[in-house]
Amino acid sequence: MKKIISILTIVLLAIIAVCPLSFAANNLTLTVTGDVAGRTLSVYKLFNLTVEDNDNYHYSWDGLASEGFFTSKGYANIYQVLEELRNYENDSTSLTNLALEYYNFCTDPANSAILASKTSRIDAKTVGEDERYVEFTGLDEGYYLVYDETENPNNTVSKARSAAILSSLIQSEEVKIKTDDIHIEKEADVATANVGENVNFTITTEVPRMIGYDKYEFNVEDTMSKGLDFNDDIEITIGGKTYTNATISTTKNANGTTSLEIKFNDFISQKDNAGAEIKITYSAKLNSDAAIKKDNTNQVKLIYSNDPKTDGKGESTPDIVHVYSFTFDITKKNSKAETLNGAKFILKLSNGKYATFDENGKFTGEVENKEDATVLTSSGTKEKDGAEVDAGKIQISGLKEGTYTLIETKAPEGYNTPNFEFVFKITPRFNDDGILEDADFEYLPMSNSANGYVTGVQTKDGVAEFSIDILNAQKGLLPSTGGMGTTLFTTAGIVLMISALGVLVIKMKKNKSVYSKEN
Repeated sequence: MKKIISILTIVLLAIIAVCPLSFAANNLTLTVTGDVAGRTLSVYKLFNLTVEDNDNYHYSWDGLASEGFFTSKGYANIYQVLEELRNYENDSTSLTNLALEYYNFCTDPANSAILASKTSRIDAKTVGEDERYVEFTGLDEGYYLVYDETENPNNTVSKARSAAILSSLIQSEEVKIKTDDIHIEKEADVATANVGENVNFTITTEVPRMIGYDKYEFNVEDTMSKGLDFNDDIEITIGGKTYTNATISTTKNANGTTSLEIKFNDFISQKDNAGAEIKITYSAKLNSDAAIKKDNTNQVKLIYSNDPKTDGKGESTPDIVHVYSFTFDITKKNSKAETLNGAKFILKLSNGKYATFDENGKFTGEVENKEDATVLTSSGTKEKDGAEVDAGKIQISGLKEGTYTLIETKAPEGYNTPNFEFVFKITPRFNDDGILEDADFEYLPMSNSANGYVTGVQTKDGVAEFSIDILNAQKGLLPSTGGMGTTLFTTAGIVLMISALGVLVIKMKKNKSVYSKEN
């Protein structure tokens, strides 16, 4: 997130020798324009500069504080410094940071011994509140830092600086200081949320510098995604005190987003509070559209006055926060990977309560009792021709990160209902801007018996959707030595025994008949 910063200025520029026909050395004038009213600006010399034939430039740090500064940073000679600075020509951030370090070096009492015989600050001037420029005269050729030393009573922790300007000049010049845009920052109290949950948002900025203005426009424009419903609960403070002189309006846009505008009335009355923190808080609820979108963005920007003469307006860079919800698909299968309809589940949340869903599987809330939970049934979708597609499917959506327990309450016909529960964990990972980069969907078997029943875990749709397969075992006992094979052998043996007995009886009757005739 961006750090909130105040409007201050650094201008770093090279003043190069003037044309000998028009100017004399030691008589260059630097005129600084722009947002200078009320500022205290000082000029520091970094390098001496001599010019030969108007195209050969030679820098030195003889007699200047910059020698001690760059030596303390590990540079062996001025040549290394010049090569480094040339690399900063298109890198205003690095240039600004270097300039700030030099200013701090020159003003640090710990360096007083080094600075005692060295030249650092050349001049300093305070600009009147009605003045639009300031002149620094009598400058010789050199490389200079113009620094804003204006004190801000409401922001004593740190001073922020704008991008520095590096410029080679061949005559006295007018330069316009670059002031920082007013920055605004927005944060959410959670990165993921269930549908139906409230998300708390905090917007922070600060009262800008309004010297030279008779009136000042200061508006906050906030846009909530389609998956967020504004709760109409805005609170505003300035410097920790409640502020109520603002007009708040909301607009529901055609694309489903909601625009929120906060217009600060008579804002010029806060002129003496420059630098004081402005804090805006409100909440919004994730609705059913959040289950579809998954990444629910919320962005804010400032519209503010930036020119007291023309009523010109500036616009800050939008700051965006993200709130995510997750989706996972369940497919019920048997050991042959055949899909199964008719399996019934309920979902238990990490807080011990049970989930409810709408007819599309979108999370709608939670209940205390298992009997009141929504029963999810694996099934397919009927096409117009009567064919079934996506058999054995259950999709649930609108869930935040955390641990969930899926309980199978009834198995498909002909299959056993597991005597254990399926536990899953969603763990997201975000970058520094709060954007979801990766997420794990982990199955946590609660016993050895639960191993092997969940397969095919996959990430879909980037990182916010997962799919899994849950298996069922068929009913019936496993084969054993008393099984069907032994029964067949036993039956055959009995038949053979009966047949043998019959033959024996017949034979005995025949023998008896023969015996009777002989007697």
